[in-house]
Amino acid sequence: MLKDNIKMTGELKLTLTNEKGDVTKEVIIPNTVVTVGKNFIASRMKNATATAMSHMELGTGTTGAVVGNTTLETIIASSRTALTSTRLRLTALHM
Repeated sequence: MLKDNIKMTGELKLTLTNEKGDVTKEVIIPNTVVTVGKNFIASRMKNATATAMSHMELGTGTTGAVVGNTTLETIIASSRTALTSTRLRLTALHM
């Protein structure tokens, strides 16, 4: 039986800017780090057998996130975005 002693936390920081690039609002949203994510991080720390993450996708749902999740409940259309750095800029995302 696997006992999960690793307590990882995640957060998503959203920064809204105007057309001049001025920050108009910032929101930090707590995010659950699921088991698949923990395994990915461990692989990258051990010997990088997993390739770097290439995309990020946003979702919504009415069911709370749990560590066993492997998919989003409801994917927000057009939210899949290629990761080019540790910062992600989404433009024209309509919710």
